[in-house]
Amino acid sequence: MQIFNGVFLKVNKATMNMLHLVEPYVTYGYPNLKSVKELIYKRGFGKLNKQRVALTDNAIVEQAKKKKVENRKLIFNRAKQYAKEYEAQEKELIRLKREAKLKGGFYVDPEAKLLFIVRIRGINAMHPRTRKILQLLRLRQALGKYGIICVEDLIHEVMTVGPHFKEANNFLWPFKLKAPLGGLKKKRNHYVEGGDAGNRENYINELIRRMN
Repeated sequence: MQIFNGVFLKVNKATMNMLHLVEPYVTYGYPNLKSVKELIYKRGFGKLNKQRVALTDNAIVEQAKKKKVENRKLIFNRAKQYAKEYEAQEKELIRLKREAKLKGGFYVDPEAKLLFIVRIRGINAMHPRTRKILQLLRLRQALGKYGIICVEDLIHEVMTVGPHFKEANNFLWPFKLKAPLGGLKKKRNHYVEGGDAGNRENYINELIRRMN
């Protein structure tokens, strides 16, 4: 994984253990829906016939040449369905926060399922094991048989960490981001110490905006 490349990862014990080993060389956090959409639509590339292809056409994800009219209708309906789902989730979150406030407490957000990780340092003086882990943080493959026929399907599968997250994520190439607007502060220091490395939780979304 090259400097300023980013990838999605599923939150689990193995992922967190791996990130602990490479933490001085990366920064990561919990991307929101807006960040996931912007990354995939603006910088998303998939692997099709061993080629790196921009995700500007749903046919790239779908890999289908037939029934274009039917597919367009299906894609439109799925996009509407996902929009309703996201809106319902947002309303439910607001309701739960208000309810907790009325009871004199506070609402604790559910544990995040999705991470976005960005490499911010080179490999000078890097331990061979750490270098190997960074090399393994790559994504590839292609979809269709998993019911993922459009970019909105891809976004939904990634954002919800759905049952075919692994396949959807493997289809994506690493996101090639630009150097962050305003630069980085201290790449060798942890984020909580005023630096840039390590876990920045929800503040990863601000960094994505600066690099997208």
